[in-house]
Amino acid sequence: KVYVGQQVTQGALIGYSGNTGRSSGPHINFEIRLGGFERVNPLWAGYLP
Repeated sequence: KVYVGQQVTQGALIGYSGNTGRSSGPHINFEIRLGGFERVNPLWAGYLP
């Protein structure tokens, strides 16, 4: 688990990929939220997952 303000190093394990619900295979959803509500496209914010 990663907390607000916490720094992580490249390659650090921060989560697991899984296959639940109606997904067609293991996948990861990556998103950035402003103020906990407004979703921002990570590419617009200059981040690459």
